[in-house]
Amino acid sequence: FPLSSNEQTQVTGATSTDSNVSIGCLIKSYFPEPAIVQWNSGAITSGIQHFPPVVHSSGQYTHTSLLTIPISQWESEAFHCNIEHAATNTRINKNIDRCEAHEPVAPEVHLLHSSCNPKGSDGNIALVCFIQNFYPKEINVDWLVGSHSGLLAPYTEPPRRDVNKYTFSTNSVVNITQADWLQGNTYYCQVTHAASQTRTKSRARKCEDAISHFSSEVDTYLLPPRPKDLYININAKIVCVIVNLQQEEGLKINWSREKEVATHSELVTVTEENNGTFTAVGHLPVSAHDWESGEIFTCLVEYPGLPGPITKTISKSRERSKAPSIHIYHPIPGNSLSIVCIVTDFFPVDIDVQWLKNDNAISEDDYVNTPAVKEKTGNSYLQYSKLTIPKSSWEQGDTFTCMVVHEALEMKYTQKSIEKTSGKP
Repeated sequence: FPLSSNEQTQVTGATSTDSNVSIGCLIKSYFPEPAIVQWNSGAITSGIQHFPPVVHSSGQYTHTSLLTIPISQWESEAFHCNIEHAATNTRINKNIDRCEAHEPVAPEVHLLHSSCNPKGSDGNIALVCFIQNFYPKEINVDWLVGSHSGLLAPYTEPPRRDVNKYTFSTNSVVNITQADWLQGNTYYCQVTHAASQTRTKSRARKCEDAISHFSSEVDTYLLPPRPKDLYININAKIVCVIVNLQQEEGLKINWSREKEVATHSELVTVTEENNGTFTAVGHLPVSAHDWESGEIFTCLVEYPGLPGPITKTISKSRERSKAPSIHIYHPIPGNSLSIVCIVTDFFPVDIDVQWLKNDNAISEDDYVNTPAVKEKTGNSYLQYSKLTIPKSSWEQGDTFTCMVVHEALEMKYTQKSIEKTSGKP
């Protein structure tokens, strides 16, 4: 009978122990028996193990031969498996590739687009992500619009081996509407390569000369710790905010302080704004004692393209502080009720206002605080806070408290409460 047209011959990769290497030759889907297997055209006669042929329900056979050799021989010689099937006068030779061990190589990622200024109104913009020179081939490709994933439908080709190299390359393509492109959205091709423990991004957006930015200068701001974090939550932080960054890479934030004490900053968080720039925020934990002492804290920012580092300092104001007064007002009748708390005559401006219901904190989603504004005379400030509550809660006698945290208060906080009373709404 002729040899089946489904006949397959495969060679397996090498597996090794401390001193030997085993390589295999698998012959599949042939008929009839026998199929003769030799190694290196019969030059190798030792270290060979032929397994008995296995017959399948189709009547075809599978046969396996295993060769075990010293590692030194494997590294210095070439090996091939020779199969002869006399019944069909067929001879097959298979070379065994020596699989070399390679260190992982992180991919190079480049995102290109088809046009800066497309003409017409119906065309799409093609975004092509070139992912090159990585090893091994397992990668994950994710497309983002700004910081949001899962909004696009890309096609990613299976990785292909580079010519005369052991590395791999591939492409990932996505089409977007011209309207989305002209809005100035930023698109990212993000490639995760687990073997090299890297995540690499490349971005594309409407050409820069067609974009109007609010500002092209990098600015840095230092914000003092919030009073409630200093005196109530005991987890205060000084905040360094850097805006108008053109990219995430290359930013360095260094903290220092007047006293020679180790400075332990927290990780910097970076977010993308709607105009394509980035905002970075760094935090430095600080104790109430150190802040109250008037110690000077410094945030030093280094970023590519700046003529030099940006340095900002902050400390507690040395001006005389002034404690706030609290005024709370009963609600006006209606289906939902609003309680107003007015905080007046305080300095400095840093203050926290929050609400309690029956001595339990109320979510910030349920009340609105206006920014503190300067009063018409003097240097003091005032602030409004409005809490909206269900009428039923007021009717059943719940107690609502306006709590104010400020550095000039003797206990660092004060509060006033209100509840339904006879003759009141």
